[in-house]
Amino acid sequence: MKAKARFIVGDARKIDEMFKPGEFDAVIFYWTTLIGFYDEETDKQILLACRRVVKDHGKLFILKHASREIALVKYET
Repeated sequence: MKAKARFIVGDARKIDEMFKPGEFDAVIFYWTTLIGFYDEETDKQILLACRRVVKDHGKLFILKHASREIALVKYET
């Protein structure tokens, strides 16, 4: 079995502009690329966009996330 992976770097807020519905088997977010980086409404819109770009029964993986509170305290300037 051959595995194919496509790694894309971009602005998560523009997922709908970058990809067509059902284009992916899975979407993977790593570290604070999503949760805790934007406000709650933006996070919600990104998650809804992810749902649209994965195939039916597709997967969304959020790995090693930090809460907004931890990110603010840890990286506050």
